[in-house]
Amino acid sequence: MKQKNSLDSPLKGRYITKHTERSVSILLGMNDFSIYYFAETAVYAKSKETTQLILEVARNLFIEKHFADVTINDIVLGANLSKGALYHHFSSKEDVYVMMMLHFLAQIQTSSEQVTQTSSGPCRERLHMSVLKFLELPEELLGVLRLVRRDINIFDTPIRDKLIRAYQAAIPLPVESIIRDGIAAGEVKAVDARLLSRQLVGLVEIVLHPYSRSVLGGTQEIATYIIDLFFDGVAAK
Repeated sequence: MKQKNSLDSPLKGRYITKHTERSVSILLGMNDFSIYYFAETAVYAKSKETTQLILEVARNLFIEKHFADVTINDIVLGANLSKGALYHHFSSKEDVYVMMMLHFLAQIQTSSEQVTQTSSGPCRERLHMSVLKFLELPEELLGVLRLVRRDINIFDTPIRDKLIRAYQAAIPLPVESIIRDGIAAGEVKAVDARLLSRQLVGLVEIVLHPYSRSVLGGTQEIATYIIDLFFDGVAAK
């Protein structure tokens, strides 16, 4: 059987040259498969690094300016890349925005679900932990959450629905899970858990404004205020 030439690989002519192949083989003792695996892994890592850079730059720009005011030129200049490099990863400014939102909302979801999956004890304590975890998110991630409210109606239904689902998975659904446990344990009135979770999230979003923080204090004080308000209301005792 004829031995397959290493240059017949799908990577032929794209990532490494024949000269490079021979040099790496001699230095590292790699076979053809190992060479191309090594090259492909290196390229993938570089591509992932570039994508992350674009998403971070885009996030900062979209937080700073409205969607319509951010251009592809702004993004490539901020990332110090060519337009070709950006279009290798994304098809348009809208694509960059959507992928950026999904990427960072997934990070927020991971943080939220840590509390849901690892916390124990009364519902009130678990919700306090959840709110505190939310308030301690980095400012750039809180900025992404603000974009959901600000920009959601810019997009057509399929994209808008995708962003809404990602937002719900990141914040309201983990809270809803804790509230459902509280209802089951008799700690919370048997009201619709979905409705209650949205009401609690609404309280949290209000205090993200700088004025609220100036009045209420640090994250611990704010979390306590929100949970007391949610469970006890505002009536004087």
